[in-house]
Amino acid sequence: MSPFETSLRRAKATIRIAPTALSRIDRLGADAAESIHAARPDERGWREAAIWIESIDHAASLLLGFSTDIEVITPGELRVELAERAARVCALYE
Repeated sequence: MSPFETSLRRAKATIRIAPTALSRIDRLGADAAESIHAARPDERGWREAAIWIESIDHAASLLLGFSTDIEVITPGELRVELAERAARVCALYE
């Protein structure tokens, strides 16, 4: 891994991923996809994995596109950012 790639790894997020999202998971990057595919699915097929994120803002931008197929467990700041962005989208279409 290059120094540039290493510099992008600033924090970790724990996420739950629905089986319906697995075909699109490469959008999160190779490292994230590897962690997610390595995670053991639960009885409903959801996987829980820890992934590196560049920032709260960047992660929220990527994860919002997965709608309800990805749930952020931690960090709390990322959960709040996603909730706020989702509320703004809802308000736009009311």
